[in-house]
Amino acid sequence: MRPFSHAAATRSRPALLQSQLNITHDWLTKWRIKASAPKSHHITFALRLETCPSVNLGRDKLPQSTCVKYLGFYLDRRMTWKDHIKISAMKLIFVSKPPLAPRKTVRTISFQQTTGILFHNQTNMDIWDTTVVICQ
Repeated sequence: MRPFSHAAATRSRPALLQSQLNITHDWLTKWRIKASAPKSHHITFALRLETCPSVNLGRDKLPQSTCVKYLGFYLDRRMTWKDHIKISAMKLIFVSKPPLAPRKTVRTISFQQTTGILFHNQTNMDIWDTTVVICQ
């Protein structure tokens, strides 16, 4: 029996992915469906720092990305949710500002209410506190 080599297994994965993409491209061509390679992204979920080789969809190279949006969630290549939380917090800060308030006005939001909004939970409580803090 041949011993398992992790290096050999990681080298064969891009080839397996490319063969599956070729099969998918043939199926898309058969059914006359046009896939846009620039609108698609290639992401490899791994803890390794090295990047995987690029893959092609037909003649077009798929662009590699470190973060993709899928079903409203932002997934990064290390699956840490860092990008999703950062982008959701930026959206929350943007929404929390009053429409005609100066740029330095910030509304305070409690941590419990923020996590409920970030993780798409519905809360029945008043989201915004009544205090307005002016940053100097």
